[in-house]
Amino acid sequence: MLAQQRLWSGAAPAWRRWHDQHAVMSRPVTQLIVDEARLDTGMRVLDLAGGTGEPSLAAAAAVGAGGHVAMTDISPQMIDAARHYATRDGRSNMSFHEVNIEAIPFADASFDRVTCRFGIMFVPDTLRGLSEIRRVLRPDGHAAFVVWSSPARNPFISDVNSVLARHGLLRPPPPDAPGIFRFAEPGSLSARLDEAGFRSVRERIETVPWHFPGSLEDFFDFLLSGTPMGGAINAVAEPLRSEILAEARQLVAARFDGAAVRYEAEVIVAA
Repeated sequence: MLAQQRLWSGAAPAWRRWHDQHAVMSRPVTQLIVDEARLDTGMRVLDLAGGTGEPSLAAAAAVGAGGHVAMTDISPQMIDAARHYATRDGRSNMSFHEVNIEAIPFADASFDRVTCRFGIMFVPDTLRGLSEIRRVLRPDGHAAFVVWSSPARNPFISDVNSVLARHGLLRPPPPDAPGIFRFAEPGSLSARLDEAGFRSVRERIETVPWHFPGSLEDFFDFLLSGTPMGGAINAVAEPLRSEILAEARQLVAARFDGAAVRYEAEVIVAA
């Protein structure tokens, strides 16, 4: 998990800077997981891999003043950002914790709900992590997850990755290695949930808007400073780096309408 901690801590300053834009872009997915978790007033919620605050902030609004959300991430820098935005938005029913999903530091049956948006695929030992999630849930509790579907159905990622692949800079990870598309195969996350002992497991595919508000320059600033794709580009020496960026800009420009970069995303919702 140290590699994941370094990766996301390095990205945290960019995520903090672009928090509001990212929250707008990912709002449809945030709403999916809040709805799937069946949140209600007064509930205790554990949000894992919460980044700079979503979906923790949305969950805190859903459970109200009588409820509580434990926002967690593996990166202290992400947690600091989330705490900042919770204070800004007046969410006083939240606490903040540095948490490794493979060893969740809460007592058995502590939470009514657990949410994890785009996080479980990065946990090295997912069975152990899911078993920990089941342990901290109450017996009648409910867990909800969102992961990415296939690269072909997510051009927000695959556009830039296709450029990296053409230049021999993108290699598929080993089977079941931590990565963004680890559970892209329909049924794969459900199978792991079954293995971890969850009951009444269900899964579905959803297509949602994925719109980054701002200029092309804003989009590439976020891409280069806050994503693994940007890290791969930044690791390339000139003049190849500029060539890759020019090719990527040409692809992304086709999605830009003057106010936002507009994609659709396909995700898998499992619960």
